[in-house]
Amino acid sequence: MSNKKRGGLICFALAALLLLLASSSLNKITGFAVLDENSTNESTTTAETTTADAAANGTTTAANETLAEEKLEKEKPEKKGPKPEKIGPNKPPIWNSDLEEFVLKGKTTINLSRYFYDEDGDNLSFTSSTPEKISATLDNNLVTLVPEKINFTTTIKFTASDLQSSTKKEIKLVVPEKSITNNLQYKTDSAYDIGNNGYESTTGIIDFTADNSEFSWDANKTNLCIRWNVYSIESQESTTLCYGNSKCCNFVGLEPTRANWDAPFYSVYGQYGNSLNTIVSAQILYVDYSVSPERPYAEIYYSDWKNLTADYYFASIDFENVCVDTCFLNDFNLNKYTLIFEIDNAILTLDKITYLKAEEINNVSFVLTVKDNEGAASGSYQLYKNGVAVPIQENLISPDYYDIEIIPISNIINKLIIKSADITGTVEANVGLGSVSREISAEDVDITKKYSTNFDKIKFEKAVLRANASGNSLFKCRQWDFEREICFGTWEKIQDLISGEEYEVTLDADSNGFIEGNSNITLNLANATLYNTTNITLKNITANITNLVFLVNMPNITIASGSNASINLSQHFLNTDDATLFSYYKPDNITIFFEGDAATIVPDNNFAGIRHTFIIANKSNSLAVSNLFSISAVYLPSSATQISALINITDPSMQLKLKEYAEINLKPIFKYNTTYFTGYEIKNDVVIIYTVVDNKNIKWFTSLRNFNEIILSNK
Repeated sequence: MSNKKRGGLICFALAALLLLLASSSLNKITGFAVLDENSTNESTTTAETTTADAAANGTTTAANETLAEEKLEKEKPEKKGPKPEKIGPNKPPIWNSDLEEFVLKGKTTINLSRYFYDEDGDNLSFTSSTPEKISATLDNNLVTLVPEKINFTTTIKFTASDLQSSTKKEIKLVVPEKSITNNLQYKTDSAYDIGNNGYESTTGIIDFTADNSEFSWDANKTNLCIRWNVYSIESQESTTLCYGNSKCCNFVGLEPTRANWDAPFYSVYGQYGNSLNTIVSAQILYVDYSVSPERPYAEIYYSDWKNLTADYYFASIDFENVCVDTCFLNDFNLNKYTLIFEIDNAILTLDKITYLKAEEINNVSFVLTVKDNEGAASGSYQLYKNGVAVPIQENLISPDYYDIEIIPISNIINKLIIKSADITGTVEANVGLGSVSREISAEDVDITKKYSTNFDKIKFEKAVLRANASGNSLFKCRQWDFEREICFGTWEKIQDLISGEEYEVTLDADSNGFIEGNSNITLNLANATLYNTTNITLKNITANITNLVFLVNMPNITIASGSNASINLSQHFLNTDDATLFSYYKPDNITIFFEGDAATIVPDNNFAGIRHTFIIANKSNSLAVSNLFSISAVYLPSSATQISALINITDPSMQLKLKEYAEINLKPIFKYNTTYFTGYEIKNDVVIIYTVVDNKNIKWFTSLRNFNEIILSNK
């Protein structure tokens, strides 16, 4: 029976269009909603119902209303017989609740009779004010509130009257941003995985569900899908599949295998790569868009990835050539032995036992050196057996498996522990350990420490290195040349650190290069504006960002028919790398080619018109989606001016005119601080102006007519 292993995937999910900022930290981006600036979206969203009755009636009770109702029911006096005749002065109604706000997740109905109380038992009538950006309708004691927008706060005044006196109560109304909360869990009340703990035999089934996930608005469930990812810890391979809406699944490059997004996922050993130790992850997506020229829009929202384990054990196990405590026996020379097998709730079938009698070796030669890449001694060592130090005499030691503790001469690390080193035969080996003297650079990392390790001719189970951190991140190069101090691969971040505190990292038998450093990315965007329907202004951000983030909106692009345009996607998406895959919604007559971070937009020959699209960046479990933008292909006559040579812009007056024009036409896109212009060329009446915006090279496309108006103005 295998031991249960639990693990988790960092899922990443950040991904995203809207950046919400608070307390100088970067919040998660859960999605975006972008409409063409010349069109309006008249659809009204309503919140997901929270009870079965409310779902049937198409209404929702505020999420925080339930607890208040229970409290009110307890505090109300018991009704005893007919109401007695009132004696004494009239007592006005009171607000009988501690609630000061309601969260409106879409269309919300509130029963005011559960919040106002009249001690005299008088019948109450209710009125309400009309809050900003919320429609309010009153039907007797029920007020129905429908938000017209998202992500804002307002107030409403309720008035309760018993015909003699009245009481007013002002309540805050909070309308949250659209978001999806992923509540992945083992499915209960089913015939599978009775313990609901993700642990079954290889002949059993483990079922998962996310059907109780929460939506901050009344999401149209027909637009939902869910991505399931099955990751085998043993093989380190994964399989992804999708349930739900075809358009939604196609958005992430998958075909739906089930029609309903909330159908249970059944994990079976051996299916989708399931192994004894498996991690099952899920992400919920809402995808609705239209790229029609008349009314283009896109609403893309997605939850975080959540994961649970699916661990299996063999109901029956076949084994051979296995020894544990009986691999080595001393004085094994008797004629008869008693074997004791301990089993629990199982049946043991034993076919045969095979053993060999070998000659005992008393001592083996053991020579170990600890050196840096130049061959100089860089540390000392001590052998341990079961935590007890073992002396070595004349380089001889009893053959066995030992732990080796290596203490460096310098303080580059604290110690290196090699566990279960194989010293059952002659060993003459070297452990490489030392600081790295060669200059090393890693993108977006301020390096504070460099060191490397190497293991030559020594076999071991694993090695553990301990050191005090000098930065907030640890990076590793797996293709490290110890002697030449060169990384032939890439520097990969393997863990976060806390400066000044000890950390531990597990090593393999290959050469390993390590750097510590500070990898915080600072975005100085105090003046930048993220252009979308909510027009959110970004502030200074300092964040340790690893997931993909869509940061700067794609501009609308105009291209001459028969020509093309290029976009540097790294200026719009944050944290792209070689593992990032780009795709796009394919409109008619337009093709986009991707090479690294560059996107080349190519209209069909002889096509003139407007198309809409968006770009998707995908990296492992991290996803980011651009805004919806237009591509206009303009037909130009064949007599258009042709200038193929690049013309340098050196005239100061021309620089000034371009700068003034850019303040109006270019700055709303890039929100730059500085810019200057290097040159331009004209192709088919389209002028490509080459400019440097905040030290980044940008191509600015405009028409020849506009360009002439710029350079000829005020002459």
